[in-house]
Amino acid sequence: MSSLKRAMKSKQRLHKERHQPESRKQFGYLEKKQDYKARANDYQKKQNAYKLLRQKVLDKNSEEFDFHMIKSQLKDGVHYEIRDDDRELTKD
Repeated sequence: MSSLKRAMKSKQRLHKERHQPESRKQFGYLEKKQDYKARANDYQKKQNAYKLLRQKVLDKNSEEFDFHMIKSQLKDGVHYEIRDDDRELTKD
């Protein structure tokens, strides 16, 4: 019996939502449910990526050695890279 219900549902037309009335055009596009869901999913994905990056920063050991420490120099509050080829300073 359920296969008959599924077959009948496949013939149904999609419910079309209304468009923005002419009197409310100044408020812009009327967001439909599928638009909201796409926007919400995108926002959630960005928030999860942000949380992951934030957690990586919190887990990072600030005392850990990095070669950048010996290949850069701070001069008058500006970071400079020390290039290996001719050992001169270049601005970051």
